[in-house]
Amino acid sequence: PTQLRVGDRDRDQVGELLRIAHGEGRLSTEELDERIAKLPGSRTYGALDELVVDLPVPPPSTTLVTSASPLAPAAEPDQPLRLDGGMSSDGRTGVWTLPRRIELYGTMGSVRLDCLEAICPHPQVDLYVSGGAGSIAVVVPEGWAANIDNVRKSWGSARSKVATIAQPGCPLLVFDGNMGMGSLVIRHANWFDRRRQVKRLRQQRKLELESGWTQTNNEIENPTTLR
Repeated sequence: PTQLRVGDRDRDQVGELLRIAHGEGRLSTEELDERIAKLPGSRTYGALDELVVDLPVPPPSTTLVTSASPLAPAAEPDQPLRLDGGMSSDGRTGVWTLPRRIELYGTMGSVRLDCLEAICPHPQVDLYVSGGAGSIAVVVPEGWAANIDNVRKSWGSARSKVATIAQPGCPLLVFDGNMGMGSLVIRHANWFDRRRQVKRLRQQRKLELESGWTQTNNEIENPTTLR
């Protein structure tokens, strides 16, 4: 798969991973600028792999899922993602990688799990939900599916507006837990979600173009390769 051609979305996702690594102190500003500048010229998954080879993220080529796979068991050794709304809000958005297990706690706030640009290398993801008195929203791309049969509602509510059978190459999200007095909804993107996504991608592209412009100027001002 490393020789397969990539698209703009693949390059955007790697750009976001690089910015996250920079924010965590794993890359210097110079290293970030250098790798971002290479993105427009990266044509294959192998080229994108090289940009994150020394970072603790899955290589882009390994996130390709070409066919439906048997359901993975829930008991996996990887660390679950835990989000807690507390008395405010918590969530994930943009480009991120889903682990095999996720725990969502509404408490007295809100949790929003935006999977529209997420990378999911697993055929099944298990999610534990505890609503408390808060709200939990999970936004998924077309083709993804969800099962909420094991979610207890108590005084709360749990609704899924997506299919229960995933399309080939797409994951199934299996929910378990108790909503208490809270609410859970699983849905596809609405108009506001798409507008937010487009705005974020435009901002990313602008930063990438500015970074490329800066590097070009630096090469002109410091023509060390010209003799």
